[in-house]
Amino acid sequence: MTGAINWTPKLRGNVFCSSACGSGCTLAQYHKAKEWAEWLALKCGPGWKPVVTENMGWFAKATKGKATVYKDGARLYSCFFSVNHQFIGTGSSPKYAIRDALNRALEHTESIAVAIEVIQS
Repeated sequence: MTGAINWTPKLRGNVFCSSACGSGCTLAQYHKAKEWAEWLALKCGPGWKPVVTENMGWFAKATKGKATVYKDGARLYSCFFSVNHQFIGTGSSPKYAIRDALNRALEHTESIAVAIEVIQS
């Protein structure tokens, strides 16, 4: 099919980029993102998986279940926890970001439990 969007990166010299991206991502950038994703997954804890994605550059993240952790700027990490609602936590380390997102989810759950109790009483 002509003109189909293709997110499969192809190596052309030192360029490792998909036609859908088209920003000229390099193989070196991919390897750096891959190393970063592996470090991030290790810092998040057991069971976290490193993931590298491409969209106008190579990006690293770590995932486990319904949670995804990213590095956000120079000193901040973000955790997106999505289960019928998205809870976003931030912190100075991956584990603090995860804890913040999960605490936000627990607060939400507790407020739902209170609301259900009021309705049922």
